[in-house]
Amino acid sequence: EIDELIELADFPASLGDEWKQRYTEAESIADLAGVDYALEAIIENVEAKRSVIAELEAVVGPTVPIASNTSAIPITILQARAKHPQRVIGNHFTCPVHNTRLMEICRGDKTDDATLNLAIELAGRCGKDPSILNRDVRGFLSNRMLYAAMREAIYLLENDYSDVESIDAAFRNDIGWYALIAGPFRLMDLTGIPAYIEVIKDLYPELAN
Repeated sequence: EIDELIELADFPASLGDEWKQRYTEAESIADLAGVDYALEAIIENVEAKRSVIAELEAVVGPTVPIASNTSAIPITILQARAKHPQRVIGNHFTCPVHNTRLMEICRGDKTDDATLNLAIELAGRCGKDPSILNRDVRGFLSNRMLYAAMREAIYLLENDYSDVESIDAAFRNDIGWYALIAGPFRLMDLTGIPAYIEVIKDLYPELAN
């Protein structure tokens, strides 16, 4: 991945050696005592994540943010047993992390502004384009939109409206060409909101929901 950053993303060749000086492998949670920001990226399991958060709280300072790279678990659930729930936050990356710009910053019900601001600063330093989730909801932003599209794709396939290849091609050749430059609201703004309103009236009742 370091080689890809140098070759494909215009990072300096010196990164090939420099990264080793900026990387320290911890042998235990205790080795993380001096960090300024902790982020777990373990399996997508509530109890496992709560356990790691508890272990981190035992060694890091009381104001050090503890972030979870969960894809869908509400942060409020992960805060529930924390000693300092105000510093627990979600940092949702997406794969491949080294060349995608997504970072969803997800507040739980008790996440404070100081933690949120540090998460936003970290996202910028990582070269990400942060999306802020102000209120906790399962799946956050990107996965809720993605899984809605997957649900509709499965519905179209299971009801013999089309085949896998055609459904994928329709998505790539329509949504795929503009998605890198325009999200749903920008698309509606560019191409005419009144037209979408008319389609919505007839189409929404027919969607798989």
